[in-house]
Amino acid sequence: MFNERNIKALGVKISHDLSFDSHALEAIAKASRTTHLVSHLGRWFKTDDLMKIVTSKFFGQLYYASPVWMTNGLKSTTWKALNRAHYKALRAAFKDRSCEMHKDDLNRLSKRATPLQWAKYSTTSCAIKLLRKAETPLAIQMKNKMYVNDRKPHRGKFINTTLTKIGREALPYRLNTLSELTFDWLDENLSDNEIRVNLKRHIGFGL
Repeated sequence: MFNERNIKALGVKISHDLSFDSHALEAIAKASRTTHLVSHLGRWFKTDDLMKIVTSKFFGQLYYASPVWMTNGLKSTTWKALNRAHYKALRAAFKDRSCEMHKDDLNRLSKRATPLQWAKYSTTSCAIKLLRKAETPLAIQMKNKMYVNDRKPHRGKFINTTLTKIGREALPYRLNTLSELTFDWLDENLSDNEIRVNLKRHIGFGL
């Protein structure tokens, strides 16, 4: 599906300027319908049950294909909209209509990542899987360009030698988040589940 301003592939909208802000705002609008539903169901359901709905419906819809579109290239206004939708959904689940709960408490009690934390998690998780298992041309290209920065032990660094640059959506820029994290916990013998748990803990889910 496409028009002169955008194209949609597998449910992800790409704008004519190769940005994903319009997709993010569309995803927020769709997912927010669940927030309204949860607000009404609060009279009959407990918080634990409401959180299950929020997790499966709201976040499932909001973060669909997030490693593709939830990147550093999003505008600051889009990130603010993602945060507003995130906390509005959590407040609905915790029946906090008067907004008395602090945002940190909402994240801790719900054990949910903030949008920025989720972006770091999904990007880093995909990169780790690609580097560990895949033997595609892209994976080989990434492996050849990854190295450990001796001045910052255990930190990944992506060398920008790609010939194809698409502004803020260029692959090296998208993988900038790898430079922000340490990987001293990463061991090739860890299972996929252990990697997920350690990565979430490292990024600070629900803290």
